[in-house]
Amino acid sequence: FPLLFGPSPWSHGFNSGLGMNLRRYVHALSRRDTLAAAFESFLLPYDAFLCPVAAVPAFPHRNKGKPVEVDGQKTAYAMAAGAWATLFNLTEGPVVVLPAARSPGGLPIGVQVVGKRWRDAELLQVAEQVSAVTGGFEPPPCL
Repeated sequence: FPLLFGPSPWSHGFNSGLGMNLRRYVHALSRRDTLAAAFESFLLPYDAFLCPVAAVPAFPHRNKGKPVEVDGQKTAYAMAAGAWATLFNLTEGPVVVLPAARSPGGLPIGVQVVGKRWRDAELLQVAEQVSAVTGGFEPPPCL
């Protein structure tokens, strides 16, 4: 796993899970529920929360373990591609990913529209409004 993700929170979490027992598992679920409740409280006054999909614009597919450059630093692929999504996977909130812009090199840049748990229909309405502002999906030019 460290070969895939490098020295990252994912590697640490995976290695920690190897020694999991029922008591530790139930404790982890409790901690997840606490985090989900805190995020729900944060979202209460808002219709949605917007954040990047990834730390960088789209990048070419690569072999597992090959780092991605982020702000001049080599970063594990999973951290560059998935760090922003992890919180919402953990807290089980609905997310819609939309194209937001293109980098100077023409690569797509995405935005996550994050909503309240169990309010998927409301989130889809917000996502439609965001898409109207960003211009929606434009297919890439044929290569």
